[in-house]
Amino acid sequence: MQGIFAFVIMATLVGAEPMLSSEESLRRITEVIERPVRNSEMKARDYQQALTMLDRFARDYPDAVSLATADFLRANAYLGLGQTEYAQSSLEAALAGPLPNDHLVVANYLHGRTLLENGQNKDGVAALRRAIGSNPNHPAVAEVRFILAYALMENLDAIEAQGQLDTLMATGGPQWVLDGAATLRKNLRWIGQAAPTFNARTLDGRQISLRDFEGRVVLIDFWASWCPPCIAMLPDLQNVYAKYRTRGFEVIGMSLDRTRSDLFGFLRSNDMPWIHVHENAEIVADRYGVEGIPMTFLLDRRGTIAAVNLHGERLAAAVERLLSAR
Repeated sequence: MQGIFAFVIMATLVGAEPMLSSEESLRRITEVIERPVRNSEMKARDYQQALTMLDRFARDYPDAVSLATADFLRANAYLGLGQTEYAQSSLEAALAGPLPNDHLVVANYLHGRTLLENGQNKDGVAALRRAIGSNPNHPAVAEVRFILAYALMENLDAIEAQGQLDTLMATGGPQWVLDGAATLRKNLRWIGQAAPTFNARTLDGRQISLRDFEGRVVLIDFWASWCPPCIAMLPDLQNVYAKYRTRGFEVIGMSLDRTRSDLFGFLRSNDMPWIHVHENAEIVADRYGVEGIPMTFLLDRRGTIAAVNLHGERLAAAVERLLSAR
């Protein structure tokens, strides 16, 4: 019997792989997370595999630095799986530990984005600022500045948003970031300006002027029924309008449809109970510098442009702030 036990033990020892170093283990886990996407199902399996590997890594290397790094990589896997709540918890654990400096920018950046997505705007902005402060020369900082500028615009802080964009354009970054920053700068130039006035005739024949809406928060929505992104925005806009219309919120839809019949046909089958303008809408669009749709301008009670191109929950949050302002 003793010989049998000795044989089993020896076979186990010979067949077992030697434990990898922490650096090699992390390298292999990172390779799994960053493996090129083949299809969504296979990529999801990669993320699940990485999570399993990280659980073993945490058991093998329980020192504080290794655990913080494991939490950082775990957050990346959770984000890949769309599990933002778990990702946020993992990022907070990573940032609470002695996370290596080369991960600090990205960890704070990802933390800021998850906070913003969960509606925690103030904390999200603070996390993005920490990301920049931890290493302003990190390659990811250009993207961080762009997202921070966008978040600041949504929070109606156009001055700091402009400052972040100016720095970004001066220091450079990936072309897609610079292109997005250039577009955002065009939008920011409107914020704080008095909205261009106009007179228009609504679909039901009423003459309206922008001055008629002083004292109300107004969204001017340039759109068309042939525009798929405009239609994709419609459910969110319906929800915001239904929630705030009785508190002094109004929507003026500036339709750039080719014909009135196109617009009427769409309105007959869709619930859009706000004001609609088609006649001379293109003239108003020119006055607002509209180069593409959808394009929206959110006006405060004094007729000043407070935000440009806000959608969904971010639009709702901005409308709430403007309606609550004294």
